[in-house]
Amino acid sequence: MPTPPTPSGPDGQPALPYRDADALTNHWWWRPGWQVGTRFYAWHIPVVDLPPLAEHVAAYQTALRPFRFLDLIPRQWLHITVQGLDHTHAVDDARRDAVVEAVRTQLATVPVPVLTFDQPVLHGEAVVIPPTDPVPLRDIRDAIRAGISASYGTPEGSPSNGYRPHTSAAYVNTAADPEPVRAAFDVLDVPAVQVRVPFVSLIEMHRDRRMYEWRVITTAQLSTDLEGVRADAISGDEISDGGIGDAHG
Repeated sequence: MPTPPTPSGPDGQPALPYRDADALTNHWWWRPGWQVGTRFYAWHIPVVDLPPLAEHVAAYQTALRPFRFLDLIPRQWLHITVQGLDHTHAVDDARRDAVVEAVRTQLATVPVPVLTFDQPVLHGEAVVIPPTDPVPLRDIRDAIRAGISASYGTPEGSPSNGYRPHTSAAYVNTAADPEPVRAAFDVLDVPAVQVRVPFVSLIEMHRDRRMYEWRVITTAQLSTDLEGVRADAISGDEISDGGIGDAHG
């Protein structure tokens, strides 16, 4: 399968899904309700299940190693954040399981997407790689939010029209200038990759060691009906289909 085309901006340079931040700031401040020992349920897509994307992130991480103000994310903790649920102490097993069933029902109507990932973007607190088209992940998030609404209550966070999906390559650990990081990326020639995302994982996560770590509770499958996916994006060996494996971690 040919390399996915890279959109170009008006100057002929590759177009980014959104602009870089003007400054980098520490990511590791404690959000309200969070501290060492906090555990939280969230729906994520673990990138370890998408090997081409994990390798794509690793290619860019090579340029990040000299920057001491960046904490590179180990391969096993790479992820695409989709939707939070709640702190674990607020959700007993019965309520959690009800959410899982409701989310599975909603996601069973969402086609498995094929996503293209290309260049990194410098968020204020992280170096991230967004998909070139955010709509399929927004659809997944909408379905999860509908399942949470039906079985638990109002979902946390903003509606999906403000959701900017991405996988992070590194978190910022102190204030820094983004320009040297962008310059390091600009000399690289890393081809875009495509991945097929057949499921989303419910995880129990924490950040006790200045990294988001988790155990997988279970997974929810998307529809295997690929009628809504471009025909030219579903053939060839470059598309990874994440394996389910043991649903309980």
